[in-house]
This record gives sequence, structure tokens and C-alpha cells, in this order.
Amino acid sequence: MSVGGEVLISGPYTATYDGASLGLFQGEGGLPTLTSVGKAKGIASTNLYGLSTIDSIHLGRDMFFDAILMEYGKGIRVLWPFGSDWLSLGMPVGTLKRALSKALVLTAVAGTPAAATPATLTMSKAILADDHQGKIVYGPEVRTIPLRLQLYAYDRDPGAGVDLGFGVET
Repeated sequence: MSVGGEVLISGPYTATYDGASLGLFQGEGGLPTLTSVGKAKGIASTNLYGLSTIDSIHLGRDMFFDAILMEYGKGIRVLWPFGSDWLSLGMPVGTLKRALSKALVLTAVAGTPAAATPATLTMSKAILADDHQGKIVYGPEVRTIPLRLQLYAYDRDPGAGVDLGFGVET
């Protein structure tokens, strides 16, 4: 119970990618996380305010999922979605990544404060991020797989008009 009546939420989530478990996550460094990066164009370079930004135009955002996977066999297939194995070049150059994206589903572990806040997050268009550098240490410690997925925006309810987003919470 909190000191002043605050509602504090904690608790782990499990994750699947394309229906298969991603296994155990390394919990250090605030991972796993969902990160939102806003996009805007500043309004500046005016005769009165010089180069000071006086406003900006909202131009969307990007979202990412970051994690460190601790089960090599479950993580390696997500690290390279373009070919049959981690060392292959994979798909022909010019292949659009959206067509290769898969669903990422995070599910709160039952019995924790996180279990209903939200119980699940489903992001239908997740793929290896453009800027991700796959680094796997082949040494004496646990072979972890750092992972960064980009979540593509999509129309979440095509029949009801435009409802753009990155996923749904339930």
C-alpha cells in the first residue's frame, strides 16, 4: 500500500513476437521499454524573434520497443527477419520492411499490480528498427540479445474511418 493513497503500478510482462515467446528479459537498465519519439517542425527564423523557436507543427511520432533477451534460441529469429539465419544477407535489397513486420504482444503477469493496467498491449506492425545494431557476445557469460523493434503506425479500425496508431491496449 502506498503512503499517501497513490496508485503505483509495477509488475513484469511476457512478450510474444509473431505468436512465439521471446522468453526471459534482462531487467536491468529499465528494460523492456516502449519509447515514443515525437516529430515536429519548428517555426523559427522570424523578423521579430530571430532564430528562436516560437511554435512547432506536430508531424507524428515514432515508437520503439527495446529489450535485452536472455534466451538465445528465442531471440535470434527476431534479430534477423530478412533471411534464414543471422549470418545471411537475406531478402533482396529494396524489400519493404512493412510487409515483413509481425505482431508484438506484451501481456502482464497475473497477480501483479500491472495485471490490468493494461493487461495486454498489441502492436501489429513491429520489425527490427532501422538503426539497430545487432551485438551478440560470444563469450563466457549468458548470451544476451539486445533488441530494438520499430512499431509502424497503421489504421487500427479501417471500417470506422481513420484511427491511426501503433497498437491497442486491453
